[in-house]
Amino acid sequence: AGFIHLYGNELETLPAGVFDDLQNPFSIVLDHNRLTELPPDLFNKLGSLLLLSLDYNRLTELPPGLFDNLGSLLALFLNHNNITVLTPGLFDDLHSTWTLILNNNNITNLSPGLFDKLGGSLQFLLLGHNNVAELPAGVFDRLKHLEGLALNDNRIDTLPPEIFRGLKRAVAIDVSSNNISRIDAGTFAVRTNPDLAYVSLAHNAIRSAELEGAFSNALEHLWLTGSDLTCAELAGAEGVLPRGADCTQEVACGGMWGVAPLGNGICDAVFDSQYDTQECLWDAGDCEDTHKT
Repeated sequence: AGFIHLYGNELETLPAGVFDDLQNPFSIVLDHNRLTELPPDLFNKLGSLLLLSLDYNRLTELPPGLFDNLGSLLALFLNHNNITVLTPGLFDDLHSTWTLILNNNNITNLSPGLFDKLGGSLQFLLLGHNNVAELPAGVFDRLKHLEGLALNDNRIDTLPPEIFRGLKRAVAIDVSSNNISRIDAGTFAVRTNPDLAYVSLAHNAIRSAELEGAFSNALEHLWLTGSDLTCAELAGAEGVLPRGADCTQEVACGGMWGVAPLGNGICDAVFDSQYDTQECLWDAGDCEDTHKT
């Protein structure tokens, strides 16, 4: 019973204890079903589980204790549900998890300390396409191993001072398609984010910025597509973009740029009819552009 794949079975409920007698399962995939709720102790006896996927269901909440005792879990996928709330302590037992994906839900708030117990392992945290409007100070402070953070397509209007200060190993941060109007000095700075190479601020209404020292010396590419802040402004400002860094105004990514730093080995390009561009689905890392000839 190493692999339990119940993909696309139109399941609406799962009884409590249904997985209790499984012998050392490695992965459980419950994608593309009709699950609306889960018993709070459904996975609690699966200490050997490495992967759990609940993508494309109809979950509205995750009960406290749902992921307790999953200390070996490496990857948790919760894409495309209707989750609105992440209760404090929900992820506290996930000491080994390196990927947590919560894209395409209706999450409105991130409680302080929500990700703290993930700090020893988490490398990729994807929260795109939700309804988060506010980032509490310190919410990412303990994520010292995080490499990729996606907050794109939310309702964030302010990046609190030093909100990314704990992300010492971050390589890529995507806050595109929000309501951000201002960038303060040091937001993505070398002191806090020495390895930060890729930043997307595309499709925000950025009207002002304290530009000097805003970006890390490691910056390789900055996206400003659809923003009031222009690449020309940055190019003309002393001490803003490090030597050799590229800035893109026209598209988020695509064939004309050679490299799409929002993929992991494969650039999953999608056509965005609103902006008439090819844009890349975020999954962190960098990849060769599939449109090159």
